Amino acid sequence: MIKVMKFGASWCGPCRMMEPTINALIEKYEGSETVEIVDIDVDEFRELTMEHNIRNVPTLLFMSGDTVLDRKTGTIGLSQIESIIEECLRTGTYE
Repeated sequence: MIKVMKFGASWCGPCRMMEPTINALIEKYEGSETVEIVDIDVDEFRELTMEHNIRNVPTLLFMSGDTVLDRKTGTIGLSQIESIIEECLRTGTYE
């Protein structure tokens, strides 16, 4: 399972710009057994944010189990996120 964790905040302009992209990914992978998309508010989930050493938002973590496969900070587009997910799936670096 590849888990994409998007860390953001309601007060963050770039995070709000990424909302449609994250929502599209959530919808695309809903019910998937290989990919899960999670949108995390850094103000609401401070411990999780600290655990993953999130210092800037938006930040996306691409994870397999407890292993971070890739990390992107700042706004990135849908096609780039999908490419990273596909690469993780293709190389077999997922549970």
